[in-house]
Amino acid sequence: MTRILLLPLMASIALPAMALPKLHEPGLHGLVNLGVMGGGMESNFIASIENFGLDLSDNRIETLDSPDAEDFISSMFSFDIGWTFANKKTRLSMGNDFTDILEFDRSLRLSLRHDFDQLGQLRVDALRPVGFETQVYRDPYLTGEKREDTNQDVSGFRVVWDGIAQSPFGVHATLKQRKISDEQSGKSIDSLTPEERRLLEREGDLTVLELNYRYALNEQNGLRPSISYVDKASDGGAMAQEGYAVALDHVYSSRTLEWGTKVVYTRLSGDERNPIFNETHNSDGWALSSLLIFRGDFLGKWSPNLRFSYAELDSDIDFNDSSIWMLSAGVARRF
Repeated sequence: MTRILLLPLMASIALPAMALPKLHEPGLHGLVNLGVMGGGMESNFIASIENFGLDLSDNRIETLDSPDAEDFISSMFSFDIGWTFANKKTRLSMGNDFTDILEFDRSLRLSLRHDFDQLGQLRVDALRPVGFETQVYRDPYLTGEKREDTNQDVSGFRVVWDGIAQSPFGVHATLKQRKISDEQSGKSIDSLTPEERRLLEREGDLTVLELNYRYALNEQNGLRPSISYVDKASDGGAMAQEGYAVALDHVYSSRTLEWGTKVVYTRLSGDERNPIFNETHNSDGWALSSLLIFRGDFLGKWSPNLRFSYAELDSDIDFNDSSIWMLSAGVARRF
């Protein structure tokens, strides 16, 4: 079933980057991107977008099996607006962040950046909910009747350090905290003990530590391989995972076109056995995102853009599988 969302979702337009972009001249600069997006999602946990009437999965299931697909269409809005100070080395900015599409994790980003002469470029981000929160199911394991939604609040911080000591290396560190307003996982299954239900709790911390290296192939093409440590420290041991991700970014840039592509492979090991399925939440995942931004003298400060994204998580527990695809088209205005 296709759901149409009339109000805009916030979705990032940022290219996969070789490094933090060059700072603007002093003053106010930024971009605003408007467009439309559509896609499909498979998840037994993500329910809807608060107050938007957008369903992202079936609210009623009959069996504890792999999720069914739910399609959606939405208008789209993204922005990045900031002030560069007179020293041309410091920028204060605000924008939107949509880096974890499997969790439909949309955040408002408040950033402070400073470019040091020798240490490199450093940016600190505060990540906050955008106001229209992604909702999850109170008890995702309830079968045979409608599952009720509850708010999921994700906030945290990110530190981006590129060009470390004038080298091609960079380090990105992200720490997020996930809170669920009314966590009732497993409540509908009478055979579970209170201790077993606590193993299913989804709240907790997410830590991602990334080391990357930028390599210029030529004047127009660049690569950035990276490796990350991932720790999903959920309060419930059956939902906790730890592992790694490897990624490769490619950026092509010319006078008329910018094309960025990112491919990611993730391998995560579960902590404790799920008391419902008697399996551990080990999983493999991969993701692809590709963004085209068209430029040219005849376009001036307007930049049409197209993006395609796909991500999937294949768990040893079929119920925990998830996937999403999205296609968007927009027009950005720079100032």
